[in-house]
Amino acid sequence: MKRGMNLKNTKVVMTTALDDFQNVKKAFDYQCEAYLVKPITKDKIRDIFIKFNIPIP
Repeated sequence: MKRGMNLKNTKVVMTTALDDFQNVKKAFDYQCEAYLVKPITKDKIRDIFIKFNIPIP
């Protein structure tokens, strides 16, 4: 996704209900940088913001 586009600073976060190893591995193989399993809470989103040094509104 990032190739050929000016998205080198874009962070890819996979959100899904699936948490089995194969799905997680595949997401990271496709350059996903974080993986969130539903239900997604405010705390999980906050942790992602902190991980990527994104200012929290």
